[in-house]
Amino acid sequence: MQEFDINKLRTVLKQVLSKKQEIPNYKRYISYTLGFIVLSLIIYLSIPFFFNYSNIKNDLEKKIYNNFGITVILSENINYNFIPSPRLIIKDSKLLSFSGSSKNIGEIKKIIFRIPFKDLVNAKKIDFNLAEFVNAEINFEEKEFLSFHNYLLKNINKNKVYFRDSKINLINNRVKIFSTQVEKLSISSKHKFSNVVLHGKIFNSAFKVNYRTKIGELNPSSTLNLNFPKLGFNLNSNIIHDKKADLYSGSARSTLLSNQFYFNYKLKDNVFKITNSSIKSRYFNGNILGNLFFSPFLVFDFDLNVKVLKFNKLITELSNKHGNFLKK
Repeated sequence: MQEFDINKLRTVLKQVLSKKQEIPNYKRYISYTLGFIVLSLIIYLSIPFFFNYSNIKNDLEKKIYNNFGITVILSENINYNFIPSPRLIIKDSKLLSFSGSSKNIGEIKKIIFRIPFKDLVNAKKIDFNLAEFVNAEINFEEKEFLSFHNYLLKNINKNKVYFRDSKINLINNRVKIFSTQVEKLSISSKHKFSNVVLHGKIFNSAFKVNYRTKIGELNPSSTLNLNFPKLGFNLNSNIIHDKKADLYSGSARSTLLSNQFYFNYKLKDNVFKITNSSIKSRYFNGNILGNLFFSPFLVFDFDLNVKVLKFNKLITELSNKHGNFLKK
């Protein structure tokens, strides 16, 4: 058994005590280092505050078109903020037609452009990677839908665009037909496809739209899904665009609760024509054929052919649900 060495114990204790006295010096050094890093970061993030954005407004409009394919007229109310991330906030701007013309089709209360961290030093080198349009009101006429579709076909490798808390008005001969409340609309392109996802409300009924189209083909194909959850309505359709004949055609399947509707269609010269269909419902089976005219007014001329009518079921359910009304 080894003898206890009191001198070694004293030596060890002295070393421990001397290290404890050095620890505050390390803490002070770390605090200074962190403080310097934070101060440098704040200074770097604050550089865009000193840019004169009025002088580069035209350059910003060109960058927006090059990065997002959207033409806007910016106001001079341009501000920079780095919370929660570096961004430009522009108020009271105008949205021009998707056809590339100078026609004003919308007003935008606020535009938010996210700025990559590397582009904060030079105002002219700012390259936006995300655009968010807030409280916009867009007026869509029939021709503008075609312009928007062509915009999607050309929107190759563009950055993502968001519309939030906005409104889309459907216009016919300068008359507003109805409005759609847009909670969120995203437009993006990836792997030769353009994608549009819309969450909104029509007549206080929530709906969702997914539209996907292939870019760069001679006769591009698209898919459309429209869903009204509370109504139990769902529509799925494939769309083929024959550019040479300027003809849209395809097939669709829609369901409303337990009712199903299948149809083939063609769209040309403002006329939507159902060429073949099949209806299966709780009360009858049959088909519907005819035309829907979009211009100058929304008019339809359809023939409903009923093959099977479940009359007893219809009367029984109407009596159970609305018996008192039928008796009167």
